[in-house]
Amino acid sequence: MKLHVFQHEPCEQPAHLAEWARLRGFEISTTHWYLGETPPDMRDIDWLAVLGGPMNIYQHRDHPWLVGEKQKIREAVDLGKKIVGICLGAQLLADLLGGKVYQNPHREIGWFPVRWLEPARLLLPGLPTQTTVLHWHGDTFDLPPGAVHLAESEACPNQAFVIGKQILAFQFHIEVTPDSIWALTEMDRAGLTPDTWVQDETTIQSGNSHTGSNQRLLESWLDWLAM
Repeated sequence: MKLHVFQHEPCEQPAHLAEWARLRGFEISTTHWYLGETPPDMRDIDWLAVLGGPMNIYQHRDHPWLVGEKQKIREAVDLGKKIVGICLGAQLLADLLGGKVYQNPHREIGWFPVRWLEPARLLLPGLPTQTTVLHWHGDTFDLPPGAVHLAESEACPNQAFVIGKQILAFQFHIEVTPDSIWALTEMDRAGLTPDTWVQDETTIQSGNSHTGSNQRLLESWLDWLAM
């Protein structure tokens, strides 16, 4: 099995998602879009992971490679590939599948709980009522047609969705490790001005204790998608 990763920024790496794939024998490859790399033929991969990034999905002038990336994601969807979207990746999927992406009323940065809705608990028995996860976004999305709504937070109602057994999208960073949390704070330290839904760097770094439960939860969702 081959997992290909679409990466948009040096610090936003697949983190524990890559560890899950390695443990299950996947070959892992990456297109670093910000470096101008050429992606593979989508027919040659089995899974696609679309990661986060500081840009918005509509910043074609500043990041012209977004146009080509959207075409490749659309190809992967049409070919029936398994696709996982995280943060920006979830927004790209929502947009391509017919949802609308726009500014959330609040920037949501830091460790805040998401509530797992009944459809999520039906798909993944034993899922807790809520999980504290790391958020790092200013935009949000409407659910695309056919999506099953999985999670919500107080600051942002659409936090996760699934479409069939093909597409799984998380607005939050369920993939994080202590190292990737440090990298995110390095990237956006200037933006960490505390607000209602924005925590300071110290608080974010102290949330490392949540990574273990998040990683186990990510593994459960990916194993479900792989079934």
